[in-house]
Amino acid sequence: MVRVAPEAARDMKAAVLRKIMISRKRAKASAQAMRDFQLSWFQSQSLAVLAALALTAAGEKKDRRVVPRALGKWRGSTLSGYLTHDDQTYVERFRCTRAQLQGLVDLLHGSQLDSAENQRIRALAIRTPPPGAAAPSPRRLRRTKVARDVHDLPSLRYKIALCMYTLGHGGPIKVIADAGSVGESSLRRYLGLFALGVMHILGPVYMPATPFTASELEAVQGQFASRRGIKIASMAVDGSHIPFKPKNKTFAMDYRNFKGWTSILAVAFVDSFYRFFDVDVGYPGRAGDNTVLSRNPLLAKITANPDKWLGKGGVILGDSGASDSDRVFLNPFHCPTEPEKCWFNFCHSSTRFFVEQTFGIWKSRFRFLLHSLPGLTHKLFTQLIYASAILHNYLIATRDGSHFRDVDASDAHWSSFFTKYQAHMCPSCKRDNYSHCVHQAGYRNGHAQAAQARKAPSKVRDELCAALWAEVCNDSRVCREMAERAKNPLSGL
Repeated sequence: MVRVAPEAARDMKAAVLRKIMISRKRAKASAQAMRDFQLSWFQSQSLAVLAALALTAAGEKKDRRVVPRALGKWRGSTLSGYLTHDDQTYVERFRCTRAQLQGLVDLLHGSQLDSAENQRIRALAIRTPPPGAAAPSPRRLRRTKVARDVHDLPSLRYKIALCMYTLGHGGPIKVIADAGSVGESSLRRYLGLFALGVMHILGPVYMPATPFTASELEAVQGQFASRRGIKIASMAVDGSHIPFKPKNKTFAMDYRNFKGWTSILAVAFVDSFYRFFDVDVGYPGRAGDNTVLSRNPLLAKITANPDKWLGKGGVILGDSGASDSDRVFLNPFHCPTEPEKCWFNFCHSSTRFFVEQTFGIWKSRFRFLLHSLPGLTHKLFTQLIYASAILHNYLIATRDGSHFRDVDASDAHWSSFFTKYQAHMCPSCKRDNYSHCVHQAGYRNGHAQAAQARKAPSKVRDELCAALWAEVCNDSRVCREMAERAKNPLSGL
């Protein structure tokens, strides 16, 4: 048996370990080299594939699709032709006279709608050089002229006319955009900027929602009293539903009003000169007048200091759907049977009819309130409703006496509105041939609370009722008038 010296054994063991370590390092280096090679190969292949795809896409790239419109763009559109006609055409197409449209242009000059006009061109526009500065070069002048020719954007006057045409007629945005020879997105942008300009610039002037002066309050109350002798009426309030179909069908039921169709509710305070004092708009149709009024900031201010806003002992005329527990509202009696209470309700409705007439004039002027503007968001549509109320006040204040939008119920637009948005009737009312479903009012939000408030006693109402009935008893003229009305129930107020 051969015996190995300890020193030799240690050397052999060390040699074996070195060999194993070297073999492992070589294998690791070889594997790493293979992985690097594979990674570089895959990267090269990916770059080649991407390059091929890029070349293919570049070869198949198409020019931006341009939709041909009127010859001469907006300058050759139908709407541009209307702007060259007389005042009658302006009233029919833009719901205002030539002077009133020019007044809007002057007021909105410098607004966001005007700032957006020719924005790209103004970046290249030639401004007057400061003293001592060199004049612009001919090359810059040529580039500016080319930019103006290429980017021939509509003028401020044209955009205001287009927005007034849209509000005056309503209907699909695409059809109106084609009439103005602009894109649908451009029209939506113009409408949004126009609404903001009207609210921020015209609103504080023509619908400031501030207390009446002494002379204004006297004139307003005198005009109210000229109807049926209610001398303490300072305002009238009512709600009106504007047709609106939300894009998200999930919330469609929130917009379904008590008449059965979807809408946005507008609750308005008006005076006796057919002007809006303030409008609260934006609530879905399911909300009732009392729901809106309970959160209305103007009503809160009036309730806190009624003498400042309504005068000494002044009231706001409200219908059966708007009440505030006999604080500032004057409501009719609930289902009266006594002659004096029936006479009071007649005088009350005749005087409060100012608000119904204001709504009629407003909707006759701006037909989008009858036909809606399909495709707009809730926010933009609400802004347009509020802006149209301000424009209504502007047109009332600036009319020259010859231009006034009368309400013609036989008009085709009103007939279409009544047919399309009539109240849904239950089978019982249809069977009994009622013109209006008597059960739909039960679905009005807050109906029970409103009925309870109407049944509550009112000292102001009782005193006024007694005074009005005393006038009837002491004035034979009124008795003769009522006898004539009994013979002809369809006679006007």
